[in-house]
Amino acid sequence: MKKLTILLTIPMAICLFCLGCHQVPTIESANSEKYDVCFRLQMDVSILPFPDSKSIPDTFPPEPGIEEGSTDPSTPESPVFEYLYYAVINTDTQEMYDEFQLSKGDGVDDFGKYLYLSLPPGSYQLTIVTHSSAEASSAGNLFLLEDLSDTFLGLTTFEVKRNHSLEEMTVSMTRRVSRVEFVPTDDVPDEVKEFHIIVPERYITINLLTGVCVPAKSDYLYKYFFSEEEKTNKKKITHWFYTFVPEEVNAKLPQVVLVVKGEEEEALWQKTISNVPIYRNKITQYTGALYSSGLEDGTFELDFSEGGEWGEVVPEPLP
Repeated sequence: MKKLTILLTIPMAICLFCLGCHQVPTIESANSEKYDVCFRLQMDVSILPFPDSKSIPDTFPPEPGIEEGSTDPSTPESPVFEYLYYAVINTDTQEMYDEFQLSKGDGVDDFGKYLYLSLPPGSYQLTIVTHSSAEASSAGNLFLLEDLSDTFLGLTTFEVKRNHSLEEMTVSMTRRVSRVEFVPTDDVPDEVKEFHIIVPERYITINLLTGVCVPAKSDYLYKYFFSEEEKTNKKKITHWFYTFVPEEVNAKLPQVVLVVKGEEEEALWQKTISNVPIYRNKITQYTGALYSSGLEDGTFELDFSEGGEWGEVVPEPLP
């Protein structure tokens, strides 16, 4: 499984001019004592996107009229994520002490940030989420990504003690999403203007304390508008979307609907695919005729990818 690693140096305090590190208590009242904690983020620059795929968008957010999951397979890959969200949670009370989201600057491979906190003595969990979703929010210990993107998550625990310094730790980040792709084998007919993917139920929420996907679901509508240049050059556009994956074995999306629309936005073809399998850090890839009458009687080939190696091809008949 591909992993994303973030190194965290967590001394109890950072002295002025970074000349050294030592413990600095902050007295708030006679009965309350907190300690300054600093997180220094060092990103591993060898992070890779989903294996064997060139379908990562080259811009974020996507260009107007083009959804994030649509691109020419020859398009250069973009960075894996644009945002880093962190949360510090007390493991005894499950109370969130602090949360914040950082945005990657232009041309910056890591976030170059020191994260400063003041925490009372106790046991804590640090949760880090990296993603490229503009519509991210938290509610309690739940993290929601309305426009779900390629997402990594890492968890680690630490303790804040009196007269005790924290040592360097490594947080191993793992991909928490599945990607469902549709790869066309046919050219886009002249009368076709749009391609839609309708997902009535998609998973978009994880628990920050456990890292487990929450079974709350949300619908999703993907739209792609073809240009005349794409039609003329017979470009093969790969379409996809992401979803978190529940913990149960053989997790599936109940239904995915493919719709091809014409110049007047009328539906030319429509196909419903039931029980779409999803696996964390794997690509579920359907290959077949998407835009023509081949939808009526053809089959999609279904394949899975993990760690850069494609498994066997499993033919799946269209219903």
